[in-house]
Amino acid sequence: MNFLRAIVIGISLVIGFPALATSLQLPEELELLIVDGKALGGSLLRGAASLELEKGHHQVVFTLKQRVSAPGDKQHLYTSPFIIITFDPLNAARVKFELPALTTQKEAEKFSRQPSVKLVDHRGTPVQATVARLDTDRQGLMQAVNNYNRRHGLESLIHPQSTPQDIASSVAARKSQSPAESQTEQMLRFWFLQADTPTRTRFMRWAEHHQSDEITPPSHK
Repeated sequence: MNFLRAIVIGISLVIGFPALATSLQLPEELELLIVDGKALGGSLLRGAASLELEKGHHQVVFTLKQRVSAPGDKQHLYTSPFIIITFDPLNAARVKFELPALTTQKEAEKFSRQPSVKLVDHRGTPVQATVARLDTDRQGLMQAVNNYNRRHGLESLIHPQSTPQDIASSVAARKSQSPAESQTEQMLRFWFLQADTPTRTRFMRWAEHHQSDEITPPSHK
C-alpha cells in the first residue's frame, strides 16, 4: 500500500473510532516504560501529556525523575526505582497521578524505599490502585513485571490489548503543540512505524525532497 495513502486511510479510521473511556494524565517528571504488558520505546511517549485508556484494569510501569538538593547545596537528578501501579479507572473521564514533591536527598531516599504514588479522578476522588517497587534493572524489567503479576494473581486482569504503535496513536501531545499539529504528528509516527524498511526509506527521501515545499491550505467550495 502506498505510504501516504496509508496515512490518509489511517486518519480516517481514527476519526471513526469511538471515544475511549479514560484519559490518564502524564506529569513531565514521569517516564512511562510499560503499559499493560507492552514495553514502550523511549521516543513513543516523549512529550506526551496524556494516554487514552480503554475501560477495564490497567497497569503501568514508570520511573520518577526530579531534581533534588544534595549536601553542599548541590542539585542532582534523582531517578526512582521502577514503580508498578495497577488500577481500574471505572467510569472516570480523567485520571491523574498525585506525586510527592521531592526536594531533598533524604526525601528521595524515603521514596525509593516506599514509593508513595496515588491516582485521583477528575473530581479529585482517589482511584483504587496497588503500587509496588520492582527491584530489577532495565534488562530484566519485563520479566520482573511478569513475575509480579504471577505472584499476585493479576495475569487474568492485565491484557496486552495494544501494540506500542497503537499506544503511540492514543497519546495526546503537551500544550506546546496545537491539536492539529499533535494529531498529524501522531498519525505520521504511527504509520511510519507500520511500514517496512524499504517503504520508510522511500518516504524519508520523499520527505527530505519536499520539506521546503510551501503548504497550501485546502480550498473550501
